[in-house]
Amino acid sequence: MSQEKWKRYLDDIQTSYMPVALACIGVLLLLSSFRDFVFTDFQPPGWLVVLNSAGLLVIIVAGVFAALERIPPRFSNTVLFLCTIAVSLKPSVIVVIDSTPGTLVLATVVFIAGLIFLSLPYLLISQIFTMTFWLLVVFQNITSLQYFATLIMGVIAGGLGFWLQRNRISQMHHNYELENRVESLETIIPMCAACKKTRDEQGEWMTVEDYIEAQGANQVSHGVCPDCKQSLYGDYLENRGSA
Repeated sequence: MSQEKWKRYLDDIQTSYMPVALACIGVLLLLSSFRDFVFTDFQPPGWLVVLNSAGLLVIIVAGVFAALERIPPRFSNTVLFLCTIAVSLKPSVIVVIDSTPGTLVLATVVFIAGLIFLSLPYLLISQIFTMTFWLLVVFQNITSLQYFATLIMGVIAGGLGFWLQRNRISQMHHNYELENRVESLETIIPMCAACKKTRDEQGEWMTVEDYIEAQGANQVSHGVCPDCKQSLYGDYLENRGSA
């Protein structure tokens, strides 16, 4: 199996999956925003509103381009990664401004990457970027119980996301091989070794001419090739030429 062809296959699926992937990120950010409203007695600070609004704006813009089919397949993972960054920065910003570990947001972001990406490099880059940026911010407090527990939850969630993505790609690989086999079988035309009739999909035997016309692609007209012309009419043509 050609690796380049398999990569294009995954890119095409990723592109068609873009609306769902962006919806996953958008729902995550909306739920996180609603949680922020609830935990702040429906009076969230301005920086949190700006942070959530900026992330939603990025996702909405990407969703519009995806709906208009303006995102080339080779750039689909890059666009999703940028949208993921818009969400993955949130737990680190919360730590800096609000001095809370952002446990739920961190774990959810690294897990949901396994639902979004069909590319292993982009999945790992997204998870590593989220965890590394968060660790840099909380480095001095990592020994506290809250931050250490958040780190463990992030690692577990990231591992589950990785496992989920590997299983999805494995199933897609199986389907890809089956599709290739079906395409190969569809190119095989059963033909009688004696009379040269051909069998169609319904099991009916017909002449090659009828089979070709039944496919709706072409009409058949008859002529005589040079070899058959010589075999059938050679003597006649030679006698006529010498007369």
